[in-house]
Amino acid sequence: TFSLDTPWRAKANGVRMVRADLGVRWIANESRWIDLNAQAGRFTDHNRRDELSASWYERWISQPAWQFSTTADLSAGRHTRQNVDYFSPRNYVSAQAWSRTQWLTWRRDQNRLLQVLELGGGVYRQNGHGTKPLYGVRLSHEWTLGRNLSFFYGLSWTRRPYDGVHEV
Repeated sequence: TFSLDTPWRAKANGVRMVRADLGVRWIANESRWIDLNAQAGRFTDHNRRDELSASWYERWISQPAWQFSTTADLSAGRHTRQNVDYFSPRNYVSAQAWSRTQWLTWRRDQNRLLQVLELGGGVYRQNGHGTKPLYGVRLSHEWTLGRNLSFFYGLSWTRRPYDGVHEV
């Protein structure tokens, strides 16, 4: 099947991508884990995207109605073709840290509403365009209704560089 991670500009030009993922997670306990992931994507225009990433999650505070956690991410990737109609950097590296604060606003039996605030930032380095900062904020609601239904919605604002130029 085609990947949902296909860039929208590629889709608009009739290009699709098939992606394979391999990952492993080491879990110390419910408050700490480390992920290692590898992705290989193949586009129908013969471009390739390969990426390696590592993440460290740590929950620092866990109260009955309030939790605070952080995630640190490192990733590096490459594309084989740059002369395409979508964002396709030759090489890139990213380092980010995100904090997450969540409040249990409402709970009844197995139903609950969480309000979540996430703040993050880091750096992004792209071949030929130097290193630039990236940062963002997210505010969301996460609902759980019974054992089989959960959904979320929210707002986010992120600023990151594409080919050395910041875009929102």
